[in-house]
Amino acid sequence: MSAMTVAGHRYELESRGVEAALEGVLPEPIQEHFVVINGRRWPPKQVLALVTGLKTAGTLARVNLTVTDGTEEFSWDAPVWFCDPWPHPFGLAGLEGFLHHFIVTIRAYDGYLDIEPQP
Repeated sequence: MSAMTVAGHRYELESRGVEAALEGVLPEPIQEHFVVINGRRWPPKQVLALVTGLKTAGTLARVNLTVTDGTEEFSWDAPVWFCDPWPHPFGLAGLEGFLHHFIVTIRAYDGYLDIEPQP
């Protein structure tokens, strides 16, 4: 079982549940990114919407996260999707260091990164 947190809500996923949510549905056209499920390419946002019931309207941005322990530095650059409408009392447009508004949990051993808005 895998778990993920989206917009402050935690979802626990099993492969059978994901496959059941996609049953009888055709994938939308691939834009840039895709996931492969049962040998078929799916847009990640479509899978997310079908599995969780969340809306897929949003904005895609590139985010760089750098972590240092004082001697070594590790950086990740990745696309991040923000829901629209934005449900939090602060804006993100042009905000440098926006991760200051979030709790970032990294579990490198498990390959896990979770970003949640601060309460």
